[in-house]
Amino acid sequence: ASIIFTLTRQMFIWVIIANVISWPVSYYIINKWLRNFPYAIDIYWWVFILGSLITLIIALISVIGKAYKAANSNPVNTLRYE
Repeated sequence: ASIIFTLTRQMFIWVIIANVISWPVSYYIINKWLRNFPYAIDIYWWVFILGSLITLIIALISVIGKAYKAANSNPVNTLRYE
């Protein structure tokens, strides 16, 4: 459980950093692209939060799945192929 928690925490931090970096960049690009349309729409803040939550959930599921699979595997089988 502690290994899964450590891996999940590390991945969580990296996903948060990536989302914080991508928010201003994507906002700028989307705003610039939407200005060319005659009927422009506004970009709402909850869209970025929703995208971040979806990203976190996908990262969480994949890290927990891989860590669980590695923790429950037999080390003899792993060493046999090394």
